Amino acid sequence: MKLFVFAFASMAVAQDLPKGETIFDKYVEVTGGKAAYAQRRSEIARGVVKMSAAGVSGTVEMYSVAPNSQVIVMDVQGVGRIEQGTDGKIAWESSAVMGPRLKTGEEKVEALHEALFNLPLNWRQVYSKVNTIAAETTEGHDCYRVVATPIAGGKPETFWFDRKSGLNVKIKRTAVTAMGEIPAEIVMVNYRKIGPILQATTLLQRAGGQEVTIVLDNIQPNAAIPASRFIPPAEVRQLMSPASPKPASRPAVAQPKKKAA
Repeated sequence: MKLFVFAFASMAVAQDLPKGETIFDKYVEVTGGKAAYAQRRSEIARGVVKMSAAGVSGTVEMYSVAPNSQVIVMDVQGVGRIEQGTDGKIAWESSAVMGPRLKTGEEKVEALHEALFNLPLNWRQVYSKVNTIAAETTEGHDCYRVVATPIAGGKPETFWFDRKSGLNVKIKRTAVTAMGEIPAEIVMVNYRKIGPILQATTLLQRAGGQEVTIVLDNIQPNAAIPASRFIPPAEVRQLMSPASPKPASRPAVAQPKKKAA
């Protein structure tokens, strides 16, 4: 009888969990809504990066344009300049440690996935299924844990959403790097309204036993970004064979025109 009661109780709890689709849609609404996301076409974000355990810090700049062009540049004390990006067709990286290289295979798939702009708005085109697994506490928040499976390939990702606010608290994924697969977590804190969208302005990234804190203190939505910003640096272009896809050429992104009253 005890086993029967336990099984029945477990079933009742599972049935009380909201669907993953409902949780993802709620996140879109509480952070601004579909119409607000649809207005976003580009973004420039600048801030500082800190590696507390190593006692080093630096600067970070992120340039993003819909649908999936992105360049991230970091200058870190004692590490040097790290630059990576994609124009939606190729993915690359250039650093003082690894040198220039083109990303291929699963690493390329992951890079294109991470560069997707307005992912919350278009999550149905990104994930084949989103399943709510449990209600649990993480990072001091009572959350729903949701596992999302990417359509384009790659390993499932786990999201934690605050049960009350609906905000995304943490993401756990397997990072594919030149040195192999590394379990990684990203904790989102300090949500602020940037334009019409509520965004996390502090990111805590944990991977390989290290924690990196990124604080974005200057975020410009719908900033004008020249297409040349997404062309790989010369040392990366030298690695591209004639058969390789050429960097996409897009016009600069301008501020959206205001409707007449």
